[in-house]
Amino acid sequence: MMFEFGKRVKANIQPLPKKEAERVGRVVADKTLSASFKVTKSKTQAPASRRSKLVKKGDAPLFKFRPGRTAKTKGFTVEKSKFRLDSPGEVKGITASRFIANKKKRFMKLFTTKKKQKPKKRKRKTFAF
Repeated sequence: MMFEFGKRVKANIQPLPKKEAERVGRVVADKTLSASFKVTKSKTQAPASRRSKLVKKGDAPLFKFRPGRTAKTKGFTVEKSKFRLDSPGEVKGITASRFIANKKKRFMKLFTTKKKQKPKKRKRKTFAF
């Protein structure tokens, strides 16, 4: 399970063994904007020798991740901050989301009107000699 834009998203549909599921989670968290993932137990039994097609050998380095520290992220694996934006896809995702946010702001400005404020009167400073 991953968090993408504040919503839970499944990274894989079919059940996987625990180590393989962690590997898939690391790869998806490393290549997308989501920075954390959690491996949850599935209702059905995973086949013993199932290997995911998403992951190649050496594609999911362990040194880029740490366990969750706070009560909110307990049980999650979190990508370290210095490795968050290390792929071109992540940078494109950031710029795309910024572009969309700016478009929404401009669109909302058309329909909202601000009250005009009266200019404040400036106090004259007097100097004594």
